[in-house]
Amino acid sequence: MTIAGRCHRSPSRGDTAGAGSVSEMNPRIISAVDEWENTSIRALLPNDDLAAITEASVAAGLPSDVDRVGTVLLVMANTVEDEILTFFYVEGTLELGFVQYKGSDAIHALGAAPASTAPAPAQIPGQAQTSAS
Repeated sequence: MTIAGRCHRSPSRGDTAGAGSVSEMNPRIISAVDEWENTSIRALLPNDDLAAITEASVAAGLPSDVDRVGTVLLVMANTVEDEILTFFYVEGTLELGFVQYKGSDAIHALGAAPASTAPAPAQIPGQAQTSAS
């Protein structure tokens, strides 16, 4: 299950159901999944491996303070390569970001997913493949 499916809504919002899932998102679209007030990323992801998440986010050059409290916005995007880009903003500033692939719980730094996990790039129709000699 991807991160969006595991986020916990703030008790002040009146429920504890998880946020929307990536499977509910349109392909290749950016979506603001949910917003929580007066909370932290750690509070939203209490059961996740925050060490792996913050390591991937720091590798991408983001601040990655999961304990920063404020209004937290979760933004996600699907790409044509079945990547799920996940971004957490705190008080309007990008704080945490990472990549997952559909069907995998593994966390990767933005732009650094291993080739064994990433799908092979699609060939552009009508473009001939070339091989090095």
